[in-house]
Amino acid sequence: MVRTGGRWKRTSPHGRHLASGPSVCRLRLAGLIRRIEHANRYVLTPDGIKMAVFYTKLHNRLLRPLLAADQPQAPPGLRQALRAIDQHVDDYISRARLGKAARKT
Repeated sequence: MVRTGGRWKRTSPHGRHLASGPSVCRLRLAGLIRRIEHANRYVLTPDGIKMAVFYTKLHNRLLRPLLAADQPQAPPGLRQALRAIDQHVDDYISRARLGKAARKT
């Protein structure tokens, strides 16, 4: 919102309620989110989390490289460091899925 001439004017096309209406209804009906009782808040369901992780990985591993294809490459040292970070994140995710077994080592 911005103040113009002593009045507040909405600048978002969605108004004050970003998470309301048809988009929330579609996500809820698809089983990706559920409403918290006695609150106007929603949380992801297990299927919603899986979908969010899938689309995040799709974006990071496929779409981002395709969109950056016309950009100059990073220096070799930086690329190596980013690969190491990516490997550590993948390892962390793999261990996290093991639950209690991963904590024993």
